[in-house]
Amino acid sequence: MKSTSLLARTALVGALVSLSLACAAQAPQATEAPAPIDGAPVLVPAVRAAHATRATMLASTHAGERIVAVGDHGVVLLSDDGGRSHRQARQVPVDVALTSVSFIDASRGWAAGHWGVILHSTDGGETWQLQRSDAAQDRPLFAVHFFDEKQGVAVGLWSLVLRTEDGGAHWQPVELAPLQGAKRADLNLFGLFADARGQLFAPAERGMVLRSDDKGRSWSYMPTGYAGSFWSGIAAPAAPCWWRGCAARCTAASTTAPAGSAWTRTRSRPSPRSPARVRRSSVWGSTAWC
Repeated sequence: MKSTSLLARTALVGALVSLSLACAAQAPQATEAPAPIDGAPVLVPAVRAAHATRATMLASTHAGERIVAVGDHGVVLLSDDGGRSHRQARQVPVDVALTSVSFIDASRGWAAGHWGVILHSTDGGETWQLQRSDAAQDRPLFAVHFFDEKQGVAVGLWSLVLRTEDGGAHWQPVELAPLQGAKRADLNLFGLFADARGQLFAPAERGMVLRSDDKGRSWSYMPTGYAGSFWSGIAAPAAPCWWRGCAARCTAASTTAPAGSAWTRTRSRPSPRSPARVRRSSVWGSTAWC
């Protein structure tokens, strides 16, 4: 009961923070933004708020020794003491949800999010500049990954794949081939991660993982035998990579074959110390070696 109450209070605090940030974002701005076209939203700068550290955060990474986290309403949090304390970035040009962040060194990084937004920072996340947005359609980006200062990839809703070869100044769409038997490519691509060999992986729906051997120019499908969605992944140094997903029961898929050509399934269970609501739920994690 205490765990359930704590979860309820946490959810309520998160909702109140999101609501207050949304209300603040609608306050009059010093410079009036242009009117939306055909009902598209107006992108306005994120509000700097005293309670920003309690906002919902959706992704984080390291920029050198610094931790950079991104989340709801364009909130970017920075930590220079290993996560013991956080402060809000000085300037973020949008107040939309930011879902992913990637840094190549202590200074240069990119963030992506809803309405096709891609942001760039050259000072460790202190300030950000808008590189791309697409307010004509609500097609969010779920992940961004940069190999170096020039080459990067972003993925999102309905098999949206974008590439850049000039540090994000220009982004080009990449057309994916449809799955066998499908009329078009329409999988949601939820993440991006690369291994030590430079292969890029995109966890997706329907138990699929997409792999690119040429930094996002072309992609192949890797079926795993799993029916749910993979949300994220990580490549261990000089070792295979893991994917995590969710579906109806706790399970895990693994392979030692090259590039994920064969799969086996193992089961995992929530910890007995997990909150009661988690122990009773049907959420589970799926993991795969490639």
